[in-house]
Amino acid sequence: MSESAPNISQNLDLLRAIAVGSVFLSHLGFSLVGLGRFGVVLFFVHTSLVLMQSLDRMQRTAPGPRRLALAFWIRRGFRLYPLAIVCILVATALHIGTVVGALFIHPGWRDVVANLLLVQNLVGVPNVISVLWSLPLEAQMYLVLPLLFLLLPRDRVPWRSLAMWLGAVGIALLFPHPTAALMVIRFAPCFLAGVVAFEMLRSGRVRRVLPAWSWPLALLAAVAFFGAGSSDDLETKMNRAWVLALCVALLFVFTNEPARRGSRSVSHWIADRSYGIYLTHTLVFSMVVTRMGWAPLPLRVFTLGAGSVVVPDLLYRWIEKPMIGVGARISGRVLQPRQAEGSECVLDRGGAVLS
Repeated sequence: MSESAPNISQNLDLLRAIAVGSVFLSHLGFSLVGLGRFGVVLFFVHTSLVLMQSLDRMQRTAPGPRRLALAFWIRRGFRLYPLAIVCILVATALHIGTVVGALFIHPGWRDVVANLLLVQNLVGVPNVISVLWSLPLEAQMYLVLPLLFLLLPRDRVPWRSLAMWLGAVGIALLFPHPTAALMVIRFAPCFLAGVVAFEMLRSGRVRRVLPAWSWPLALLAAVAFFGAGSSDDLETKMNRAWVLALCVALLFVFTNEPARRGSRSVSHWIADRSYGIYLTHTLVFSMVVTRMGWAPLPLRVFTLGAGSVVVPDLLYRWIEKPMIGVGARISGRVLQPRQAEGSECVLDRGGAVLS
């Protein structure tokens, strides 16, 4: 769920940090259910924008659209699946509840396999970890992002992506209560908001006119307008989510980057480890609540805080980063043009680790 650009955007780092922080805080309680739901919407905006930028960089060396799409899917597979597989297996082996404080429900082998493949919404099985519900939606959007990228013209007035967004809203309105298998339709406008931002930036026809300090204020205002404390189901507020997703994307386009590094190290650290934080925080919470009832409150609070930082950091160092590197190297080979060598075509080795 993370992909850094070579020239790191502090505003994008902050967007991702606030997204995962919103989900994290919502699961602590404090009647902030709506905060977590909007955090996922922000994730989707960030993901589509950054991945479109990644496709734009990859296209510079891609021999053709098919190999561009294949290289993209390889990178996303190595980014999305390894950590999810580890967390699912750990949760299953240690009998960690899917919801904080809830009893563990033993999943059947079909449930575990579907979760490992991230197709649980397609086959109608429960999530082994509660936050896994969003990952199949991301995986399904990954399938169409290369096509959307190829449909966007270069150096033109950025209207086509906005037309796509409006079309996605229209289609979503036709399915107000979709089945789980079609739920991606309801979230497509959130993803396409990031595509709108990408096309506007690539067109070079926009100017950043808003001061950098307005960006965090705009994100907080969007969270407040969505309803951080609302317990309404996300489905009842999808129209609001679509509009706010587009507003956040447009504000990013027109907002300047901070001149000072400031808190970049903090937001960048969180952004890099946000996928691990997202997947593991409910597991840490559940372990503290269900397995440490004997411990005094200060020890439980310390364990929760330390585990929420140390666990995703170790997973990032030991699993995420190495697997990102493997995916980048394989996709780099796919992107290399074929070269004639005698009567054979060989695939050039090489391929730097692009993020």
